[in-house]
Amino acid sequence: MKVIELSKNYFSAYENFLKSHNAAMIYYSIKFKAFLEKQTSSIGLYYMAINQEGEVCGILPLLIKEGPLGKVLNSLAYYGSNGGILANCDEASNLLLEKYIELVNSREFVSSTLIENPLDKNYPYGKINITESDFRIGQLTNICGDFSNLEDLMLRFDSKTRNIIRKAAKSDVTVSIENDKFEFLMRTHFANMEAIGGLAKEKTFFENVPVFFEAGVDFNIYVARVGDELVAATLVFYFGKVVEYYTPVIVKEYKSFQPLSYIVVTAMFHASKLGYEWWNWGGTWQSQGGVYEFKSKWGTEDIKYTYYVSVWDKELYNCSKEDLLRHYSGFFVLPFSLLN
Repeated sequence: MKVIELSKNYFSAYENFLKSHNAAMIYYSIKFKAFLEKQTSSIGLYYMAINQEGEVCGILPLLIKEGPLGKVLNSLAYYGSNGGILANCDEASNLLLEKYIELVNSREFVSSTLIENPLDKNYPYGKINITESDFRIGQLTNICGDFSNLEDLMLRFDSKTRNIIRKAAKSDVTVSIENDKFEFLMRTHFANMEAIGGLAKEKTFFENVPVFFEAGVDFNIYVARVGDELVAATLVFYFGKVVEYYTPVIVKEYKSFQPLSYIVVTAMFHASKLGYEWWNWGGTWQSQGGVYEFKSKWGTEDIKYTYYVSVWDKELYNCSKEDLLRHYSGFFVLPFSLLN
């Protein structure tokens, strides 16, 4: 068995391997690779472990970002996209881990970060020469089941969440899939992030998604209306067995109608009917108590996953948060809490 770089000749074999792996997520896909390279102005360096027959037995996606302080390596980049190794045998995983350790120890990169996949953490990442670490709490809802209606699915949720969803239904909130509503999604996202002082996604994100992904296959935009008024929306991505909850937005004047909760249960129900098994809420910081509490009421399973960080240029600690966000947009350089 040997490790090679992914080339176009192997795109089909790479995707077939992903489809065969239970922990595959959209972040590993060829489409997301192209999207990330464009969105973050980075260079993909994707490795595969192949056997003597040329079959793909493991993969490791990496992205490189050039900046004024040097090159940064991530697996993977952009709003906490999960990365790390996916392999179907120990030999493949060991070879890929050796390749990553070789890159980290080369000191070619001022900072390297591997973000663990919460659905597949069975790799000896402790062998990596790390200088820092961070973690997130992955929260996922199992949506497997033969549900005949929303109420059947809702039995998995906390009673308060069930009541919120019922309130939305009684408030004449309607939910539909409308994949041309990127302008509403973007405008409302900007307003929501400004209201909480959060880091908004760039305008280019909303422009690039429909370019790199296929509506109705790779993603859907669920929207909620009260009467004819658009009041909320959520972008969801699909891949393998996982649905990604991505970019929920709400018009603040309609929060009391609970349209987002009605969107979520509807999208979960649809995805379950299509055979998807997990609804991934994404990683939650330990400090985000309110966010964690909200997600936990949807019958989530908690999976803590680690950011393995190797910082070789100590000058990075003297940077400001704003400098790192500007020079290495979309990339994880080091935990901001450690900046001097």
